[in-house]
Amino acid sequence: MKFRLSIIICQAVALLSLAAVGKAAETSAMDVASFKVDGSVTLEGKTLVLKTAFAEWRPSLNQLMIYLYPFDITPTDLETYLKTRNHLDLNKTNPDPSKWKAMPWVILSVTFGRGDHSPTRLNMTASTISSQNFKFDGSSGTISGEGFKLFKSIQSFTAKGTAVGDPVELSLTYSQASPECKIQLKGKTRIIHQSSQ
Repeated sequence: MKFRLSIIICQAVALLSLAAVGKAAETSAMDVASFKVDGSVTLEGKTLVLKTAFAEWRPSLNQLMIYLYPFDITPTDLETYLKTRNHLDLNKTNPDPSKWKAMPWVILSVTFGRGDHSPTRLNMTASTISSQNFKFDGSSGTISGEGFKLFKSIQSFTAKGTAVGDPVELSLTYSQASPECKIQLKGKTRIIHQSSQ
């Protein structure tokens, strides 16, 4: 009986160790370079340079949310954001207080409504750009493109999967006259959270 109990305990310890190794590998893969993008977005007559991206997967909607920010991050910033998922906790400086009263940022959402709903270029059915704090502190706005075809401007897109830690790479160029919207984006990120929404 004692021998069998010892075996069970050893197996439990081994499983916990494997889980810890897996979690450590997942975390170590999330370095600063994994969230680097280059690009800009012009909305409300104001151009914002984009430098950092974080991704979230929403299973119930088959939707990828990519949060785009106008600042670079440090390893400490990354550690904080992975815990809180709130850019305000990073205490970053407004890129241009003469244009924006609060930190501006944007969200690129992509919905995968075709096939098996996996995150592939062919399965895309919709996309939007949502702006935050562009007009004034607390303001927001959303653009889905003329004829709701913004997603067709995503030239390249690859995603390993939808699990936390999975990498995403994309490039996007889009422009429309009314309301004015221009976006150029290229880079990569990782899924840091799966939402219950």
